[in-house]
Amino acid sequence: YSAYRAKLDEEKRAPKAIAKMVEADAETQAPKKKDNKKLSFKDKYELEQLEKDLPALGKERVEIEKALQDASLAYEEIERLSKRITEVVAELEEKELRWLELDELRG
Repeated sequence: YSAYRAKLDEEKRAPKAIAKMVEADAETQAPKKKDNKKLSFKDKYELEQLEKDLPALGKERVEIEKALQDASLAYEEIERLSKRITEVVAELEEKELRWLELDELRG
């Protein structure tokens, strides 16, 4: 009889244990609330610098693209401009991503 009672107790506890595991799983998977952080002085300064740098980089990219359209350019000049435009585009993308991150923090 005691084995029977132990089995009944175990069956009663099993759904509770499963429910607890499901709750714990749901809590870990629930999206966490976004921390409302303010920008630090360093981040504000960086954001201001990015807002100044982005238009300048965009302007430089446009100027290089116009220069590359000139058919009379020497091969060396085309090569130099191609390398520079690659650098400018990479830097522009990097700074735009950072600007987006800081802008989201700013709210």
